[in-house]
Amino acid sequence: MEKKYRKYLFLLFALIDCSFMCAQEQMEKKEYYQGVNNTYEIKYVNNSVFVSNVINPFEGLTNEAEWREVFKAQAKGDSTDILNTYLKPYLKDIDLTDSEFDLFLIFLDFDLSGKLRYIIFAYPEKINIPFEVFETLDTKMRQNCSLVLTKRSPTSSDKGISYIRLIGNYHLQRIKNSPDIK
Repeated sequence: MEKKYRKYLFLLFALIDCSFMCAQEQMEKKEYYQGVNNTYEIKYVNNSVFVSNVINPFEGLTNEAEWREVFKAQAKGDSTDILNTYLKPYLKDIDLTDSEFDLFLIFLDFDLSGKLRYIIFAYPEKINIPFEVFETLDTKMRQNCSLVLTKRSPTSSDKGISYIRLIGNYHLQRIKNSPDIK
């Protein structure tokens, strides 16, 4: 009898696992936006939207070493003013909180010369931002944001480091309430 119950228990867990995997697949939806100069991938995952250029120069690359152990990074240019300028008009009529649920995230990937090469934008799905705004954000940030990298030690090796990723999180309520930039 015990073997029979094990078989049913195994089938039950397999069914639950299969249901979970199917539910995960249904939660992600993907589409593309053709901008003036670039094509962007838009992923809808749970209640979030992720927008990125389809051309990722670091695709398939991983960092086998921790870049912070080799480099000190100093940011040049401020993404805050760029985000405030281009996002604020779309936040006027939206009820926002100062919580982790109302964040605008940016994943900034720099090459080892400090040039910004790839950006992922992530934000709550309830915010309706036209996709052409992301091409503008992408362009402005690539033009105005970079890193100055210095090695922590002259003998430090950058072997195993493919790129540098910084993550910025911005409270949408603060962007909404920020003073207008002139």
